Amino acid sequence: MSVTHSVFLLRKRLPTAAQLNAALKEASIDLQLDSEWNTGRDSGFWPAKFQGCDAGFEWLVESTADADIEKHVRSRVAKSDLLVSLVTRSDPNQLASAVAVWGVLASITDGMAYADESGDFFEPGHALELAHEQVAEPPQPKQSEPQITYPREIHEPLAVTETRRTSHSLSLEGLHGHYLVFLETRAIPSPAAFVVSRQLEHRKGELSVLELEVNRRFIRFTPNGRVLDPEYLPDYSALVLKLGDTESVGMAFRKGGEASAPVLATFIRNDAADVARRRLAIVTLGLMGVEATRQIDALRSLEGHPVLGGEAVQAIKRIEAAAPKRTSPANR
Repeated sequence: MSVTHSVFLLRKRLPTAAQLNAALKEASIDLQLDSEWNTGRDSGFWPAKFQGCDAGFEWLVESTADADIEKHVRSRVAKSDLLVSLVTRSDPNQLASAVAVWGVLASITDGMAYADESGDFFEPGHALELAHEQVAEPPQPKQSEPQITYPREIHEPLAVTETRRTSHSLSLEGLHGHYLVFLETRAIPSPAAFVVSRQLEHRKGELSVLELEVNRRFIRFTPNGRVLDPEYLPDYSALVLKLGDTESVGMAFRKGGEASAPVLATFIRNDAADVARRRLAIVTLGLMGVEATRQIDALRSLEGHPVLGGEAVQAIKRIEAAAPKRTSPANR
């Protein structure tokens, strides 16, 4: 069973990993988050050390406009534009780390803390008090695990239950673990019967390919949640920022094939186009690297854009970093 703690806040107040670590230290909470994490773009398991023991939680950031939020909850958080979800399961150290960050995040952003299971809201100060109560318990020692030879073949159907749904993702929970799949959920009926079949498992539980059976239809997806069947690919830019690979970007931008660099460069200059899709096109150009070298001028024209400027600057840096270094005649 998973446990979710959420914070509703303004996107502009979302702290970096360094700022969260500093706030945890100031709150006298002995929790160290992985400093390489990008709080605005990364999703998945965020590792941490709780009083020197392994801990962490699943971190998910999404716009409140796109999140699947109940009507009575949405009315309470109407002034917020960002939802941060911290998800844990049975590990007590992971729960402690999630609640600690939940309370500190609400406190330093003046956000609204929410406990998904109970449906209760907490003011920032109260959430921070609960965080201190949670971390007051000493960390639990990790139980030894039986030795298994990897990789190993597994053809075992696993029944899973839907625990969360957004326009572009499904969170599934079963006795063997948790799965987050990014796919177009409008094509998935609700309620639906879900079964996951695993084909090859590697060390640390990494799987080569998984199949999700949805009402007798099979959808293949990778361990990082990227769906492999085109008809279920979500057309949503947030997916690209989560997965960060060129193939997913191309398919998310335009279903049915890759988008070329010149086409994307023309599209990002179109002020009449949807801003979210222009942002997606800019990210795509950055991930194309050398292939998009000739499109840098199009990106430079957007450096001063109030919404797209930051993405344009990052895309330029990615392209320039991927370009081969030229050696001057004097150094030959």
